[in-house]
Amino acid sequence: MKNSSSLTIFVFLLVIVPLTVGFILKPADTFSPEEQRNLQQFPEFKTDEFLDGTFSSKINSYMNDQFPLRDIFVGAKSIAESALMKRENNGVLRGKNDQLAVRLFAASDGKAHPLSYSAPETDLYYADVVADACEALKALGEKLTAQGIAFSALLPPRTVDVAISAFDYPSERSDALATQVANLLADVNYVDMTGAFREKYDDGEYVYYRTDHHWTALGAYYAYAEVMRSFGQEPYAIGDFERVTVSDSFLGTTYSKAGYKDITPDSMEIMQLRGQPSAFVTERPYDKELPVIDGFYDYDALKSKNKYAFYLGGTTKYLTVSRKDGEKREKLMIVGDSFALSLAPYLALHYDIEFVRLGDWSDVFAANGAPDCDRVLVVWNFENLITTTDLSRTRSLPKFYGA
Repeated sequence: MKNSSSLTIFVFLLVIVPLTVGFILKPADTFSPEEQRNLQQFPEFKTDEFLDGTFSSKINSYMNDQFPLRDIFVGAKSIAESALMKRENNGVLRGKNDQLAVRLFAASDGKAHPLSYSAPETDLYYADVVADACEALKALGEKLTAQGIAFSALLPPRTVDVAISAFDYPSERSDALATQVANLLADVNYVDMTGAFREKYDDGEYVYYRTDHHWTALGAYYAYAEVMRSFGQEPYAIGDFERVTVSDSFLGTTYSKAGYKDITPDSMEIMQLRGQPSAFVTERPYDKELPVIDGFYDYDALKSKNKYAFYLGGTTKYLTVSRKDGEKREKLMIVGDSFALSLAPYLALHYDIEFVRLGDWSDVFAANGAPDCDRVLVVWNFENLITTTDLSRTRSLPKFYGA
C-alpha cells in the first residue's frame, strides 16, 4: 500500500513539476499561428477587475493560452473525445465527411463593457443586436440610393447555418437568425444566400470549406452571381470559368479550434475566366509596407499557415483592384470582412474595386477621404453580425458622401 502511494506521488510529481517549471520559464506567446488569433497575456492587476471577477477570468484565459505543450494536449483531448464517440470538441461540431463547424460564438449583448471583457461562448444570439444592425444597414442603403449610388447587402451564413445535413444538431437557431435577417432587410437590396447554399451543400457541391469558416471559390462564385443580379446586371456563367486547384493542404481556423488531428485538408481553388480580357493589379495604399500584388492572388500565402490570405493578400484595412491598362470602369466600393476577399476577384471582372474593412472605414476615410463610387456592397457574415456591433456604425458612413 505504501509502495503504491509512493508510486502515485512520484508519477504526479514527474508530470506536474516539469509542467510547472516549463510554465514559469516559458516566454509568453503573443500569437498562435495554428489558431490565427492573439493569445491572452498576463493581465495587469486592477482592484475593480479583481472585485468583479474579470481579473480571475483573464488569469484563467492566460493559463489556458500559455500552458506548455498546449497544442498537444488539445489534440489529445480531441482524440479522447472521438474515442468516446463524441462529435464535438472545443465548441466545434464534427459531422459527416469530417465536416467541421463552430457551434459556440461570443455573442455580443450590445452593451458597453471594459476592454478586458470577454463574452461567454454560446449557441444563442441577441435578437435586438441583430435588429439594430439590420436597421443601420437599411438606413445606409436608403441614404446611398437617394444619392444615386446603387446599394446591395450580402450577409454570408456561417458553416453551421449551411451544412445542416452534416450534423445531428438542431437547426432552429440558424433558421431563426436567417429568417430574422431576411425579414428585417426585405425592403433593401439584400442578397440572401442561406437557402441556396444549403441546397447546393446537400447536393454535394463544395461551397464551404470543411476545416474553415469561409466559403470556397465555388461558393464565392454563386454569391457573385447573385450580387450581379441584385445590381441588375448579368454575371459570367459558371461554364465561362476553369476551376484550378492551387493547394490541397489547407487547414483553416475551424480545424485549429477543434483540435482534431485526423482531418483531411481542404483543397483551395481559383475560378479562372477563360480568355480573361485584361491583367489586374491589387494595391494596398493604406499599408505602404505591403507589396503590390500582380493579379488577384498572393501565391506566397500558400506557403504559410494562413493560406486564406492567398485571396487579395488577406485582410487589410484598405485595398484597390483595377485593370493594368488603366481603363476606367464603374467603381464598386466593398465595405466588409474576409468573406469579400474571395468574392472580389469575380466582381473585379466588371468593376474597379475599392475594399475597406468594415471596422476601419471611418479611420481610412478620415485619413484619405471617401473614394468616389458608383455602387456600394456591404459584405458582413453572420458570425460578425452576432458577435460585434460594427455593422450598426455604418449609420454614419453616408456623411462622407454628403448625405
